[in-house]
Amino acid sequence: VVGFMSWRMIVTGVAIWRLAEQFDLTPQLGHPDRCGGLEPVGNLCLWNALIVSIAGIHLGGWITLGLLLGPSDPYGSIAIFWTPAYSALLLVPLAYALVSFLVPVWRVHQLMAANRSEVWHHLDQLGQKIDNLQRELLDRVDGLEPDEYEKLSKSLEQMRQTYQQNTKFPVWPFNFRTYTKFILSQLIPSVGLIVGIVEPILF
Repeated sequence: VVGFMSWRMIVTGVAIWRLAEQFDLTPQLGHPDRCGGLEPVGNLCLWNALIVSIAGIHLGGWITLGLLLGPSDPYGSIAIFWTPAYSALLLVPLAYALVSFLVPVWRVHQLMAANRSEVWHHLDQLGQKIDNLQRELLDRVDGLEPDEYEKLSKSLEQMRQTYQQNTKFPVWPFNFRTYTKFILSQLIPSVGLIVGIVEPILF
């Protein structure tokens, strides 16, 4: 079972790594998922991290149980006895979860960062147009007809809205929900690692 799960994680990671080469993954501006429409790619990496997190939760849970029950409890004494070994083993699923979450999408991240640079270039040009139009309004404010002034003001407001709507451009295929799920999945292993460092001092 462990071999099958490991093989699945490796194959999934390699497939995600090659996505940027095989498909046009141009991020979509203003997509509701807040990561350019690439949330499914990020979710695949999250599932990879969740698979290996099972081992981390098991190890971290036993370490924490030892601290909660104490050496007087039979299960607590067993957990405390295995705490040094479990603490060392816990580094493996924690590190592997982080690697399986971030490394496969590194090329997707680079592609998204390149697209952000292109979008920011357009925004710089738009910002220059906004500045020019603003100065024109300031210079001609006394000589403009009401209709012309309203037309220029409306055009200026549309430019500003367009600028504001595109300033936040994602560079990772993860949104807040994905980050939250990953952090929660690593909470017990992280607590277990901290407890594994503190526990020998207490007992």
